[in-house]
Amino acid sequence: MGNSADLPSIYADKPIELAPAKIITSFPVNTFLENLAIAPDGTIFVSNHEVGEIVRITPDGNQQIHATVEGKVSGLAFTTNGDLVATGWNANSIPVVSLVKSDGTVETLLTLPDAMFLNGITPLSDTQYLTADSYCGAIWLIDVAQPNGSIWLEHPMLARSNSESVFPAANGLKRFGDFLYVSNTEKMLLLRIPVDIGNKQS
Repeated sequence: MGNSADLPSIYADKPIELAPAKIITSFPVNTFLENLAIAPDGTIFVSNHEVGEIVRITPDGNQQIHATVEGKVSGLAFTTNGDLVATGWNANSIPVVSLVKSDGTVETLLTLPDAMFLNGITPLSDTQYLTADSYCGAIWLIDVAQPNGSIWLEHPMLARSNSESVFPAANGLKRFGDFLYVSNTEKMLLLRIPVDIGNKQS
Protein backbone atom coordinates (compact mmCIF):
# COMPACT_ATOMS: atom_id res chain seq x y z
CA MET A 1 0.00 0.00 0.00
CA GLY A 2 1.15 3.54 -0.73
CA ASN A 3 1.13 6.61 1.48
CA SER A 4 -1.88 8.89 0.89
CA ALA A 5 -0.47 11.81 2.90
CA ASP A 6 0.47 13.88 -0.15
CA LEU A 7 -2.76 13.26 -2.07
CA PRO A 8 -5.94 15.42 -2.04
CA SER A 9 -8.02 15.32 1.14
CA ILE A 10 -10.56 12.88 -0.32
CA TYR A 11 -7.86 10.21 -0.07
CA ALA A 12 -6.74 11.09 3.47
CA ASP A 13 -8.22 7.96 5.07
CA LYS A 14 -8.08 5.68 2.06
CA PRO A 15 -5.47 2.97 1.57
CA ILE A 16 -3.79 3.44 -1.79
CA GLU A 17 -2.57 0.47 -3.79
CA LEU A 18 -0.04 1.57 -6.36
CA ALA A 19 -0.30 0.14 -9.87
CA PRO A 20 2.85 -0.84 -11.77
CA ALA A 21 4.07 2.04 -13.92
CA LYS A 22 6.96 2.98 -16.18
CA ILE A 23 8.01 6.15 -18.00
CA ILE A 24 7.26 5.95 -21.74
CA THR A 25 8.57 9.42 -22.59
CA SER A 26 9.15 12.72 -20.82
CA PHE A 27 8.61 16.44 -21.35
CA PRO A 28 10.25 19.54 -19.86
CA VAL A 29 9.19 20.47 -16.33
CA ASN A 30 5.99 22.58 -16.25
CA THR A 31 4.78 21.39 -19.66
CA PHE A 32 0.96 21.57 -19.46
CA LEU A 33 -0.13 18.18 -20.82
CA GLU A 34 -3.92 18.17 -20.73
CA ASN A 35 -5.37 15.12 -22.48
CA LEU A 36 -4.47 12.03 -24.46
CA ALA A 37 -6.01 9.63 -26.94
CA ILE A 38 -4.56 6.18 -27.64
CA ALA A 39 -4.79 4.64 -31.11
CA PRO A 40 -5.31 0.89 -31.64
CA ASP A 41 -1.64 0.46 -32.58
CA GLY A 42 -0.52 1.98 -29.27
CA THR A 43 0.34 5.42 -30.62
CA ILE A 44 -0.52 8.12 -28.08
CA PHE A 45 -1.68 11.61 -29.03
CA VAL A 46 -1.17 14.18 -26.26
CA SER A 47 -2.39 17.76 -26.09
CA ASN A 48 0.24 20.29 -24.99
CA HIS A 49 -2.31 22.84 -23.85
CA GLU A 50 -0.52 26.17 -23.57
CA VAL A 51 1.41 25.98 -26.86
CA GLY A 52 -1.41 24.47 -28.92
CA GLU A 53 0.49 21.35 -29.95
CA ILE A 54 -0.72 17.79 -30.39
CA VAL A 55 2.22 15.46 -29.85
CA ARG A 56 2.36 11.96 -31.33
CA ILE A 57 4.19 9.39 -29.21
CA THR A 58 5.00 6.01 -30.74
CA PRO A 59 5.02 2.84 -28.62
CA ASP A 60 8.83 3.06 -28.36
CA GLY A 61 8.56 6.57 -26.83
CA ASN A 62 9.52 8.65 -29.86
CA GLN A 63 7.90 12.11 -29.90
CA GLN A 64 6.83 14.13 -32.93
CA ILE A 65 4.61 17.19 -33.25
CA HIS A 66 1.53 15.88 -35.07
CA ALA A 67 -0.33 19.18 -35.38
CA THR A 68 -0.37 22.76 -34.13
CA VAL A 69 -3.48 24.85 -33.59
CA GLU A 70 -3.55 28.65 -33.49
CA GLY A 71 -4.48 28.98 -29.85
CA LYS A 72 -4.68 26.35 -27.11
CA VAL A 73 -5.71 22.71 -27.25
CA SER A 74 -7.39 20.67 -24.51
CA GLY A 75 -9.45 17.54 -25.21
CA LEU A 76 -8.81 14.85 -27.83
CA ALA A 77 -11.02 12.08 -29.19
CA PHE A 78 -10.85 9.89 -32.28
CA THR A 79 -13.29 9.95 -35.18
CA THR A 80 -14.42 6.71 -36.79
CA ASN A 81 -11.74 7.03 -39.49
CA GLY A 82 -8.84 7.77 -37.14
CA ASP A 83 -8.78 11.56 -37.30
CA LEU A 84 -8.95 13.59 -34.08
CA VAL A 85 -11.58 15.96 -32.73
CA ALA A 86 -9.91 18.57 -30.51
CA THR A 87 -11.29 21.18 -28.14
CA GLY A 88 -9.62 24.42 -27.08
CA TRP A 89 -9.44 28.12 -27.91
CA ASN A 90 -8.55 29.79 -31.16
CA ALA A 91 -6.09 32.67 -31.52
CA ASN A 92 -8.84 35.11 -30.43
CA SER A 93 -9.48 33.11 -27.22
CA ILE A 94 -12.87 31.90 -28.46
CA PRO A 95 -13.72 28.27 -27.60
CA VAL A 96 -13.34 26.10 -30.68
CA VAL A 97 -13.76 22.52 -31.85
CA SER A 98 -11.28 21.42 -34.51
CA LEU A 99 -10.81 18.43 -36.77
CA VAL A 100 -7.21 17.22 -36.94
CA LYS A 101 -6.57 15.00 -39.94
CA SER A 102 -4.24 12.02 -39.88
CA ASP A 103 -1.68 14.08 -41.84
CA GLY A 104 -1.74 16.81 -39.17
CA THR A 105 -3.80 19.41 -41.03
CA VAL A 106 -6.23 21.31 -38.81
CA GLU A 107 -9.75 22.39 -39.78
CA THR A 108 -12.03 24.50 -37.59
CA LEU A 109 -15.38 22.71 -37.25
CA LEU A 110 -17.13 25.36 -35.17
CA THR A 111 -16.62 28.09 -32.63
CA LEU A 112 -18.73 28.28 -29.46
CA PRO A 113 -18.68 31.89 -28.19
CA ASP A 114 -21.15 31.00 -25.41
CA ALA A 115 -18.77 28.38 -24.00
CA MET A 116 -15.94 29.26 -21.61
CA PHE A 117 -13.42 26.41 -21.22
CA LEU A 118 -13.97 23.37 -23.44
CA ASN A 119 -12.01 20.49 -22.00
CA GLY A 120 -12.36 16.70 -22.03
CA ILE A 121 -14.25 15.11 -24.92
CA THR A 122 -15.65 11.63 -25.58
CA PRO A 123 -17.68 10.04 -28.41
CA LEU A 124 -21.41 9.58 -27.98
CA SER A 125 -22.07 8.19 -31.48
CA ASP A 126 -20.27 8.07 -34.82
CA THR A 127 -20.66 11.83 -35.32
CA GLN A 128 -21.65 13.15 -31.89
CA TYR A 129 -19.35 13.98 -28.98
CA LEU A 130 -19.78 15.25 -25.45
CA THR A 131 -17.32 17.84 -24.17
CA ALA A 132 -16.99 19.32 -20.70
CA ASP A 133 -17.07 23.07 -20.16
CA SER A 134 -14.91 23.49 -17.09
CA TYR A 135 -16.05 27.02 -16.24
CA CYS A 136 -19.70 27.00 -17.39
CA GLY A 137 -20.66 23.98 -15.28
CA ALA A 138 -22.01 22.27 -18.36
CA ILE A 139 -21.49 19.53 -20.95
CA TRP A 140 -21.89 20.37 -24.62
CA LEU A 141 -23.17 18.06 -27.36
CA ILE A 142 -21.08 18.47 -30.51
CA ASP A 143 -22.18 17.09 -33.88
CA VAL A 144 -19.18 17.05 -36.22
CA ALA A 145 -21.28 16.14 -39.27
CA GLN A 146 -23.48 19.26 -39.12
CA PRO A 147 -21.38 20.79 -37.51
CA ASN A 148 -23.08 22.38 -34.49
CA GLY A 149 -23.08 22.43 -30.70
CA SER A 150 -25.60 22.84 -27.89
CA ILE A 151 -25.78 22.42 -24.12
CA TRP A 152 -26.48 18.76 -23.32
CA LEU A 153 -26.50 19.10 -19.54
CA GLU A 154 -26.02 21.96 -17.09
CA HIS A 155 -25.92 21.23 -13.36
CA PRO A 156 -24.41 22.69 -10.15
CA MET A 157 -22.41 19.49 -9.63
CA LEU A 158 -20.59 20.22 -12.90
CA ALA A 159 -19.74 23.78 -11.81
CA ARG A 160 -17.06 25.43 -9.69
CA SER A 161 -17.71 26.31 -6.04
CA ASN A 162 -17.46 29.95 -7.06
CA SER A 163 -16.73 31.82 -10.27
CA GLU A 164 -13.43 33.16 -8.92
CA SER A 165 -11.82 29.72 -8.69
CA VAL A 166 -9.18 29.12 -11.36
CA PHE A 167 -9.40 25.33 -11.01
CA PRO A 168 -11.47 23.53 -13.66
CA ALA A 169 -14.76 21.98 -12.56
CA ALA A 170 -16.15 19.47 -15.10
CA ASN A 171 -12.93 18.24 -16.64
CA GLY A 172 -12.31 14.73 -17.94
CA LEU A 173 -15.17 12.57 -19.18
CA LYS A 174 -15.54 9.07 -20.58
CA ARG A 175 -18.49 6.96 -21.62
CA PHE A 176 -18.73 3.33 -20.53
CA GLY A 177 -21.88 1.56 -21.67
CA ASP A 178 -24.95 3.52 -20.63
CA PHE A 179 -23.11 5.85 -18.26
CA LEU A 180 -21.00 8.96 -18.66
CA TYR A 181 -18.31 9.48 -16.01
CA VAL A 182 -17.25 13.07 -15.35
CA SER A 183 -14.54 14.36 -13.04
CA ASN A 184 -15.08 17.69 -11.30
CA THR A 185 -11.54 18.66 -10.37
CA GLU A 186 -12.38 21.78 -8.37
CA LYS A 187 -14.92 19.94 -6.18
CA MET A 188 -12.95 16.65 -6.17
CA LEU A 189 -15.93 14.66 -7.43
CA LEU A 190 -16.37 11.75 -9.82
CA LEU A 191 -19.89 11.85 -11.28
CA ARG A 192 -21.84 9.11 -13.03
CA ILE A 193 -24.56 10.27 -15.42
CA PRO A 194 -26.95 7.84 -17.17
CA VAL A 195 -27.19 8.25 -20.94
CA ASP A 196 -30.29 7.10 -22.83
CA ILE A 197 -30.41 5.78 -26.38
CA GLY A 198 -31.62 9.16 -27.63
CA ASN A 199 -28.20 10.60 -26.81
CA LYS A 200 -29.62 12.89 -24.15
CA GLN A 201 -29.16 12.87 -20.41
CA SER A 202 -31.77 10.93 -18.40
